[in-house]
Amino acid sequence: MSAGQIQPLLQRLAGVYRDTGRVSRDAADLLNSFQGRCLTPAVSPLMENTGTQHPRVLSFNGTVEISYKGNKYNIPVEIFLPPLYPSRTPTCYVRPTPDMCLQENHRHVGGDGMVYMPYLHEWQPSRSNLVEMVIMMVGE
Repeated sequence: MSAGQIQPLLQRLAGVYRDTGRVSRDAADLLNSFQGRCLTPAVSPLMENTGTQHPRVLSFNGTVEISYKGNKYNIPVEIFLPPLYPSRTPTCYVRPTPDMCLQENHRHVGGDGMVYMPYLHEWQPSRSNLVEMVIMMVGE
């Protein structure tokens, strides 16, 4: 799915986001970036750690490429934009395949795969964006 196909997804999500223009721009920028080339947008449910469930939000599923000890790895991820995005930070997970395992005690990934990185904790709605977030996620 290309960046041009975000609009139909946002139409399905009518009423979920207050700033659909920002959501659309950030999603297009991510999908058109080198870092987001292997991500696919979708409409998905989101269950937050607080127990709040959102039946339909914009998500991105696929892989991001990281370098580790001189090797490149495609890490499966899911990125969800909560209804208050960009005022609320995206919710990100590493989703290991059956033959992968999460590194125990990883400083930025919890045991459930949730990503906890400084960029998300320092998120500023007027300046932070999805492309920079993924760049930070892959350690570039």
